[in-house]
Amino acid sequence: MQFTFDTILFLISSAFVAGGIDALAGGGGLVTIPALMAAGIPPVSALATNKLQSTIGTSSAFLTFLRAGHVDIRQFVLPAIGAFLGALAGATVVQFVNPIFLSAIVPLLLIGMAAYFLLAPPLSGEDRHARLGRMGITLCMTSIGFYDGFLVLVRDHF
Repeated sequence: MQFTFDTILFLISSAFVAGGIDALAGGGGLVTIPALMAAGIPPVSALATNKLQSTIGTSSAFLTFLRAGHVDIRQFVLPAIGAFLGALAGATVVQFVNPIFLSAIVPLLLIGMAAYFLLAPPLSGEDRHARLGRMGITLCMTSIGFYDGFLVLVRDHF
């Protein structure tokens, strides 16, 4: 697949906008996935490309916060294990889902994520403090891991 200069410029611009959104609030994939698909990249490849850039960005942010002393590793070991196990479960389950269903659900999930980011109330000072205990956070992270693992392996069904 070859891209014109205009397409490359469009993708680079979209990446910078998505990076800015990710840095402020997260959700840059709501920009990159449609941009990649608009450039003619198949949905599965667009999801995989987005996952790679997201992983690099998240890792960079995590290391920055860790070096600054804002992360207590011991507090997040159990939630991290839950996220990993959830991702494994999601990646396993997606192998048994009909590909036609998958091609229909990906746009709906993106619309749902966009609606959440647009309609969610702004964060306040109270939101800085955890409302869930360690087990609640672990369950949330396991669910997010499942969702993430499910979408990462969607490409195997197309």
